Amino acid sequence: MPSERYILKPRSYYQGRFDGGRELFSACWRQYRTYLNGAIDDPRDDRDVLHWLDEIASERVNDCKSRFFIRG
Repeated sequence: MPSERYILKPRSYYQGRFDGGRELFSACWRQYRTYLNGAIDDPRDDRDVLHWLDEIASERVNDCKSRFFIRG
């Protein structure tokens, strides 16, 4: 029996569960949506989406060329 396809919730749903500022979330959300066009598998649930957002945020705050780089 095939499982139902996961449907993304509104952006605000994930933003409220994201551990970071509004601008960081916006940048991560845009990148995540771009990844969904073939770079990653479709999410199976909310955890998949939040995991990817956290991964993208981690890359951004650790990249010294990113405006979100955390110094120190």
